[in-house]
Amino acid sequence: MPFSGNFFAAPAFSPCRNNETQFERNFGMVEVYGIGGLIVLILSIWAIISIIGSSATTGAKILWVLFVLLLPIVGFICWLIFGPKAARSAI
Repeated sequence: MPFSGNFFAAPAFSPCRNNETQFERNFGMVEVYGIGGLIVLILSIWAIISIIGSSATTGAKILWVLFVLLLPIVGFICWLIFGPKAARSAI
């Protein structure tokens, strides 16, 4: 197949619907996954701060922090149910 002269020309067949480009379709998914990742990051940071502020032993704190870091979603859910919570401060 000879070179047509336009390297950036759109292919004859495009799987995109409604005249949207592939970039526009993928960018929408990036927004959804990006928000989900941001939520997981915020929840993991909250769990780690709570673990560090708890009255658990140092070894238990290290294990819980590693668990939350290595398995963010599963680790957060397990910490929420079984893990050490930060001591509440009396105001």
